[in-house]
Amino acid sequence: MSKRMIMAAVVSLAFTSVAFAQSNSAVTVQIGGLNNSVVTQSGARNTATTVQTGFVNSSRITQAGYISNSAEVGQAGAINSSTITQFTLTRRR
Repeated sequence: MSKRMIMAAVVSLAFTSVAFAQSNSAVTVQIGGLNNSVVTQSGARNTATTVQTGFVNSSRITQAGYISNSAEVGQAGAINSSTITQFTLTRRR
């Protein structure tokens, strides 16, 4: 994964969090081996990006939100795994 791609992801999410003051935003960048990333978010307009390079990395993103959940994972190397789970919550009336 190139440094430009990593920086583009960071800048993109930085601007996203400014546009939606009530949103949850998480950026995780890990370089090397044996990395583990866990992101859990709830609310409205959740965004999460995880970038990992190296070997034996794992990533888990869980989002429970009302609208606009967005999650992406980029991994380069070998023996990497990733899980993304998204739930849409309904508002009580």
